[in-house]
Amino acid sequence: ERFAPAEAAEQQVSGLRGVQELRALRLNGCPRYPLPIGEVVALADALACLASLEVLDIRGNQFGPQGATALARCLPSLTRVVSLDLALTGLRDDGVALLAPALRRLTALQWLKVGSNRIGSKGMEELATCLPSLTGLRTLDLRLNTSIGRAGAIALARSLVSLTALESLNLSNCGIGGEGAEALVRSFPFLPTLKSLDLGSCAMGVLGAEALSQWLPWLPALVSLKLAATSSGLLVQ
Repeated sequence: ERFAPAEAAEQQVSGLRGVQELRALRLNGCPRYPLPIGEVVALADALACLASLEVLDIRGNQFGPQGATALARCLPSLTRVVSLDLALTGLRDDGVALLAPALRRLTALQWLKVGSNRIGSKGMEELATCLPSLTGLRTLDLRLNTSIGRAGAIALARSLVSLTALESLNLSNCGIGGEGAEALVRSFPFLPTLKSLDLGSCAMGVLGAEALSQWLPWLPALVSLKLAATSSGLLVQ
């Protein structure tokens, strides 16, 4: 297992091809210092050689849609990856659209984190197209994508019916609104193993609160529920 700060990426990437049995790579960056696109391309090329990789954590490296193109080329080779952390990488909707076809090939994936990427409804709709292929997914972290909105929540809800092994879902600060929450909770009967649900600061309002209270009994395994207070006082942390 190798740990490398973003500023040492160039030196680390050059040596990756020599450790083909590597199982975990954490190359965490700082959003203030984007990883140069040349290094992203080099990293993607090296990753394609790491067929044994199971954990890939490159959060905080702001490579954006351009880097997503390079990453999409290598992901299909990483068939053993069970954990993928792409939080704070500046993907936006375009980057998600580029990655989605590759993500659906990662059928061993159990943990997927794409928080704080400015993903909007279109990006969520793209991501939702690949989720039904990830039937072993246990954790889906979408936090702080504040513009997922109603349309994105509806698309997500449709895909959740395939994720029957899901244990943790984080949609905090995703702005799904009341109608989005209403659509989301209708997927609850298909999530029998869900243990943790975070809907904090999602602007659900009374409509979402009422829908949530009606459908919560369909989550028999739930042990952790995070919500945010509203002006009506219907939801509390």
